[in-house]
Amino acid sequence: MMIESETGLKILAINILGRFLLNRDNNIRYVALNSLSRVVNDDMSAVQRHRATILECLKDPDVSIRQRALELTYQLVNSSNIQELVREMLNYLIVSAPEHKAALCSRVQPLCHCPKFFLILLKGLCCCEEVCSVT
Repeated sequence: MMIESETGLKILAINILGRFLLNRDNNIRYVALNSLSRVVNDDMSAVQRHRATILECLKDPDVSIRQRALELTYQLVNSSNIQELVREMLNYLIVSAPEHKAALCSRVQPLCHCPKFFLILLKGLCCCEEVCSVT
């Protein structure tokens, strides 16, 4: 989103979007997740404040909400939260549809600077040896 505005106004808008994530209406939550994905690069810390709510969206029954939340979770990863977010992505990997596991695995693996056994775990969860190769 290319809206030029004062910092306080941007933070207020992001906080309102964060509250939209608590709404029961899937359309409102989808739009909020989509909008947060667009502004996360402008104000990462303001979006990070809603990380717990975003991670809860990974457990939503609606697949489109889960996918949007997953995309936003990828964008939120940094050195201070990598362990927590990768753990959540791995939890999501267990319950994700088989056709999405390879793509998810290939996106999580570069985030992990971890020992071989962790990649073996990923390989077992994904059933996609070509993506999660242990070399």
